Amino acid sequence: MESNNKLWCEEYKDYYGNSDPKYGGVLTDLRKLPVGTKFFVANGWWEGEVLSENRILVHAPKEDRVVELTDNYHSLYLQHYSAKESSND
Repeated sequence: MESNNKLWCEEYKDYYGNSDPKYGGVLTDLRKLPVGTKFFVANGWWEGEVLSENRILVHAPKEDRVVELTDNYHSLYLQHYSAKESSND
């Protein structure tokens, strides 16, 4: 489903690119971010990093853990993110 060139996120019942009205952050499909991208999630106050196209590392206050991205769980409202610098080595 699309509206105004935005794709629908069934997981959050919202359009990608929209902001969370309570916590901020932009709805992002984590599978579209390059490996090595680091990000911050305000509504859970944790940081993460994309490990592969279907895995992220969650740096939560009480524990670090790897989370598998699935068809049902792959999007978050990101406060900010930065892609890993590419090298020409």
